[in-house]
Amino acid sequence: MFDNLLGDFKGRQEALQKNLENIIIRDDVEDGAIVMEVTATGQVQSIKLDPSKLDMNDPEQLEDLLLVLTNRLLHKAAQKQQEASNSMMKEMMPPGMGDIAKMFGQ
Repeated sequence: MFDNLLGDFKGRQEALQKNLENIIIRDDVEDGAIVMEVTATGQVQSIKLDPSKLDMNDPEQLEDLLLVLTNRLLHKAAQKQQEASNSMMKEMMPPGMGDIAKMFGQ
């Protein structure tokens, strides 16, 4: 019984990981001065700079904007991961026990 449950869990976890790899989260700062895309697994896919909206002679500005944007996107990716994991666990629970995670503050 538990072997089947654990096998099913492993398969679902692998499918979840593949699904998260295909979810692209896009955001920007300073009205499109920097646009970045990451997967829901936190893998950076692209960074685009618009030099007309940036002072390219101010590396600190560029560093600060990249830091803000990267952290914001990584936070969004972590939220997507948590939502997907919670959904997977809820689907695996027996009927009537789908909200058991609430007992643990999730």
